[in-house]
Order: sequence, then structure tokens, then C-alpha cells
Amino acid sequence: MCANAELVGRFERREGPVVFVVPVGAERSFESLAPHAAEIVAGVSRSLGIEPRAPWRMVLIPANGLRDSDLVAFDRGAPPWAAGFMEPRLRMGAIRLGQAARYPYGTPEAVLAHESAHQLMHDMPGVELPLWFEEGVATWSAREWQFEDVFQLSSRLITRGLPRLDALDARFRGSPDQVDQAYAASFAFVSWSVTRYGGTFVRDVLMESRTHSFERAWRLASGEPLDRAESQWRRESLFRYRWLPLIAGSGSVWLIVLFISFLVWLRRRRRARELERAWEGVDEGEEWVEGVADEPGPSAPPEQPVNPAAPPGAPPAAPPGSESPPLIWRRVDDDDRGGNTEP
Repeated sequence: MCANAELVGRFERREGPVVFVVPVGAERSFESLAPHAAEIVAGVSRSLGIEPRAPWRMVLIPANGLRDSDLVAFDRGAPPWAAGFMEPRLRMGAIRLGQAARYPYGTPEAVLAHESAHQLMHDMPGVELPLWFEEGVATWSAREWQFEDVFQLSSRLITRGLPRLDALDARFRGSPDQVDQAYAASFAFVSWSVTRYGGTFVRDVLMESRTHSFERAWRLASGEPLDRAESQWRRESLFRYRWLPLIAGSGSVWLIVLFISFLVWLRRRRRARELERAWEGVDEGEEWVEGVADEPGPSAPPEQPVNPAAPPGAPPAAPPGSESPPLIWRRVDDDDRGGNTEP
């Protein structure tokens, strides 16, 4: 542990391939998450068919904020409403504990699974995936399809059509509402594809992507072109998420679906507020960092045992002060890992 970490009171612990960075205020969340972390990441690794190349660091950001200038700078690189984010080239990400209940995640466990999926997919050298597929797979790896996803798609299809897959990438960088719809659509298509082509479909696409373009990999794994699959999914979704709810709306079925979705939303909102209130009184008398230090120094990663899944000579995790490409940020919802399909 570096001297700076000792001064600001954070500690670091490794669970499986994940090195948790635990600042003051995040200790209890770490104690709850740590016993399951290695199993969560192992489940994501199996569902994707990818072994970790090396460990990565995951910062747990407490609801009442950070005092460590290095971590403050890292946190400010992501949108303020994002529940989690990952910088794959730095091998470093974060979970914002006060926002983990937000769509499309629901729990810190689901955020961990989602962000770990991003890191694992970036551990495949030379593979280029469209953002909609990467986000859809990461959400699919983290949790099951649920009523809130149905509500996201249905509320859009009542008045508008589904965006095309090649238009989703821009929506992931749009307004919060556009981001939610992009997550729901990409998750829906990936889940639909797993149901249509089989439980190993995602793993098969990723494997073929190592030596082929994404479109070619899709065709080899599914047996049909991507545009044909998208057209079929759009037709089925139009009936399932627009016309079927409208037909059922004259009776009680759709009202029940909406009511359950509303209850799920209320439960998550209450959990997020309870977490925020739980941290309000922590260390109120201490001074907190309000900006980035003039010369933030990088933190040295902890001494780590050799990862048996990493090839010899794999580079260690880069410090947070290193230069990197723009943040790849993710938002996240419920259960903690996957192999999940749309009903």
C-alpha cells in the first residue's frame, strides 16, 4: 500500500482478478460485496468464454463522495449520472455505490458483473465490437430480462419505432433517457439472439471475432446475416412491445405489468435513498476534497499474487494517473451475472 493511500485512509484488497480500492465510507459495501466478487467475475468469464489477461482495479465510490485527489480526478472523467464505468486500457473502473440501484443495473453486484464484462471483452487482442453489442452483452452478463426492460421498450414503441442497431452507439452518449433506451434495446436484441441461436451464442460470436470481422463472426455463429436477424427482431418486438400491450390494455393484463414495473422502480429508488441517508453522517467534521489536486500523483497498485489466467509477462495494472483514451462508461440493474435470456 502506498503512502498516499495510507494518508487518505483507503485500502486495497484482491478478490479473484479484481483489486478493490476501498476509500473511507465504502468499507461496509466492500464487506458485503467481497465474499461474492470472485464468483461473480468467474460466472461472467464462463458466459463469455474469456479468461482475464491480468487483474484490474475497481474503485468503490461511497455515496458521500471522495477525499482522495487521485480518485476524485478519476471519478470526474465519467458522466455524473453513471452508476459504473471502466477504462479498459488502464485496467481500472469504479462503482458509484449511491447510484448502483439505477437502470439498467440495480445492485453493486450487477455493476461489478457489467464492468467486468467490459474489461474481459477488451482483453481479446485485436477484436473490435460495436458499442451496442458490447453494452448488450455486458448487461446480459449481469442480470436477467425483467419488467423494467419491457417498460423501457414499450413506452418508446407506443409512440415511436425502435432505433436501428447502428444508431444506438450515438444514443449511448446522449441524454439519460436516450441512454436508458439504448441499453434496453441492445439488451433486448442480445437476449433475443441467445434465445434464437442457443445459450453459447454470445461466446461463439466473441470467439469468431478473434479472427473475423464482427459481421462475419455473427454470420458464422448464427448462420444468417446480422441485418436479417435485426429485421426479424424488430418485427417481433413491434408486436410484443407495442401491439400486445395495447391489446391487453383494454383488460387487466397490461395494467398489472405497469403496476409491477412501478413497484420495482419504487423499490430501487427507496434503496438508493436509504443508502445515501446511511452515509450522510459519516465523517461530517472532516474536510473533503472539492477539486482535483494541482499535481495528483499516481497510486501504486498493491502487491498481487500471480494470476494463473494471465500469460507470462502480462503488464500490471496501470496507475490512475496514466494517460488513456476517453472513458468507456457504463450504467447498470439487478442480479449479478448471467447467461440470461429475454422471456
